[in-house]
Amino acid sequence: MLLDYFKLLSALSLSLDILERRNFGHARKVAYVAIRLTRNLNVKRDEEYKIFYSAFLHDIGKSDVYEDFISNNTWMHSLRGSDMVKDMPRGHEFCEIIKYHHENWDGSGYFHINGDSIPFEAQIIYLADQFDVKYNTVSVIMNEYGTRKHIEKWLNDESGKSFNPIIVNTLKDLMKQEKFWLDYEHYDTFDVLRPYI
Repeated sequence: MLLDYFKLLSALSLSLDILERRNFGHARKVAYVAIRLTRNLNVKRDEEYKIFYSAFLHDIGKSDVYEDFISNNTWMHSLRGSDMVKDMPRGHEFCEIIKYHHENWDGSGYFHINGDSIPFEAQIIYLADQFDVKYNTVSVIMNEYGTRKHIEKWLNDESGKSFNPIIVNTLKDLMKQEKFWLDYEHYDTFDVLRPYI
């Protein structure tokens, strides 16, 4: 029997969304933002593949316990997820990305690594992940214009602290494109994801 890896990951990510009672499609939206960032940062194609699948699997460590749902110990699901994907097909290629996908640029994360010591792919996943979390938190209380302005201010505040300033500037450039927003908000029809499906 042949398995469609993309569909399998889609089903897995949806089950995680249900488990966490959060916006459906989180992993797909993170994958979309991460791939758009990756292409605008001129990352090599083989690295793009790893970023795509890391984005889908970045929260897999949340599937069996709840301690980091109600605390700031996000490193727990990162470390657990890294261990889980090692046994998946080609998982050894992106387990380190998942492990460090919540490390802060300034070194204030759990593992206390900073700047370029953090895998570049993990930096991209982190920003894409937090962008989606922020958007879905703010958009329920603000209109679209207010949401975008709020996110822009948040990015400016976190640049050089939580996130790599180069990746932040790339995301801010993407945010100026209406197509970016249209695709992001209609994540089930991403043309940009088709090469991986």
